[in-house]
Amino acid sequence: MTEKEKLQAGELYKGNDRELMDDRAAAKKLCMEFNATVYNDYQKKARLLDRLLAFKGENTWIEPVFFCDYGYNIFIGVRRGQEGHQKRAEVPASSLISGTTIIANNNYAVAA
Repeated sequence: MTEKEKLQAGELYKGNDRELMDDRAAAKKLCMEFNATVYNDYQKKARLLDRLLAFKGENTWIEPVFFCDYGYNIFIGVRRGQEGHQKRAEVPASSLISGTTIIANNNYAVAA
């Protein structure tokens, strides 16, 4: 089992694994680009979050400054089925899931 697979399974893992270090660097680069994006460039912000997060539901709104280690273990928002019913996304045990409103000020962190 790779260290990334351990992370995604919610098991102990070695954070200095090369693959995880590369994943963190890629996520930090996307976060920096997101945070530097002009405040009203909503399409660019949405594209960056789509690349960064595992799932971003409709009407998901994140204000800069936003940082995360990997992004692929973050699921935000509600997923709707064909008839408009809410569905739960299949998510790994180590994921951060948010489907409600979170209002946060400076120095606020959500950790799983």
